[in-house]
Amino acid sequence: MMKKTFVLTGLALLFSCSQRDEQFCECLEIGNQLNEFSSTILTSGASVESAQKLNEIKSKKQKACEGFLTMDGPEMIRKKAACLTQ
Repeated sequence: MMKKTFVLTGLALLFSCSQRDEQFCECLEIGNQLNEFSSTILTSGASVESAQKLNEIKSKKQKACEGFLTMDGPEMIRKKAACLTQ
């Protein structure tokens, strides 16, 4: 009986740790978009339109990532891994 409980608890922990957090994955995606767009601006120069678009992406990122600002490193790595594997 004790072994069954231990195995079931282990499986529950494994499953809960590997679940994909859609909000976190969206935060990562928007962060990547921001990085790519910032890089484009740095290499090709900024215009009024690109500055506006940059501000829009920053605003989206801030909104999507607000719940993750105080997340610790190991948890963030685990959530990022779940986004990349699923």
